Amino acid sequence: MTKGRKSGKFKKLCNQFLDGAVKNGVSRKKAIEIFKLLALFAGYGFCKAHAATYGYLGYQSAYLKAHYPARFMQAVLNNGGGYYPAAIYIAEARRLGVKIKHPDINKSGWHETVDRDIMYVGLGRIRDLGENTIEQILETKPFASFDDFVEKVRLSAGELENLIKVGAFDSIDTIRPCLLWRLRLRRGKRQPVGAALSIKQTGDDDIFSGQLIIPRAGYLPDLPDFTPFEKFLCEREILGFSASEHPLKLFPAYDGKTFSEVCELSGSKDGVAISAWLADIKRIKTREKKESMVFLTFEDLRDTFEVVLFPESYRKYHETVRRFRYFYIEGELNTDGGTTAIIAEKLSPAPTGLSDKTYL
Repeated sequence: MTKGRKSGKFKKLCNQFLDGAVKNGVSRKKAIEIFKLLALFAGYGFCKAHAATYGYLGYQSAYLKAHYPARFMQAVLNNGGGYYPAAIYIAEARRLGVKIKHPDINKSGWHETVDRDIMYVGLGRIRDLGENTIEQILETKPFASFDDFVEKVRLSAGELENLIKVGAFDSIDTIRPCLLWRLRLRRGKRQPVGAALSIKQTGDDDIFSGQLIIPRAGYLPDLPDFTPFEKFLCEREILGFSASEHPLKLFPAYDGKTFSEVCELSGSKDGVAISAWLADIKRIKTREKKESMVFLTFEDLRDTFEVVLFPESYRKYHETVRRFRYFYIEGELNTDGGTTAIIAEKLSPAPTGLSDKTYL
């Protein structure tokens, strides 16, 4: 008995049940009542075998998450499953006390790896990094320096640039802008960077008229490292999420108020306001009018919570949702269905407090 059963077959099933019940001494009136209960249960229930299996897996998962959070979250991420994108599981791992590190050419694997309570983001999450390049890195590591790496691994300049930007060399060599400078000097030519001052022949169409000057490492400018915000932008662009730290920690204007605190201070249906980071969007159509509405998943530094934009509000704020990620949300708390969410009435980009980026 399922929700998808056609009416004709459902009626036939009903008659079979009623006839069998009457044959076994149950009154037809009572049998009808029982069948109605069964039909209602079919809308949300499933058999005992499923219930036992889900209960067993749920208990195992809760135990592992409580006692081995790093290994548990590593398995969740490596499995590639779940309702949410990887960024939300990375944030959940942080909340469980797991230290997240960006990809590292010596410590990262293809997928996420764990060293004690530190989780290293997998090389496979780096945008445009080819499978062959990843295999070379895993087979050739460890690397002593940036120069050692570029001598041993054959890869494109674009791949190398993405590795630098996400901090894959931070543990063995200099700061990221210096490595990018050295990459620019040797782009298109597989020669060790930091060697003696020399003239290297390059392609005929480059701006140096076929010659590329590669200075000694000591002659490189003393460049400052990326700011935390610049690192965040690089990581979000290349990995799809911030590996170094949660973006809310970058915003001086963020007040730190959590969803749990908002719920404690407000009763059901009370007006609430909170700043949070947009982590996921689920668009659906209403049943009757087929209008678009969205369920937005937001994060603070302690919680993940849902915000609902019904069709009228979504029409008003859909462009805002498309353009920004850090929001100030105003609305009402709703506890229908046993889950607390915010029914949004107003959605606006929240000021970051950063001098170079008012809204994000």
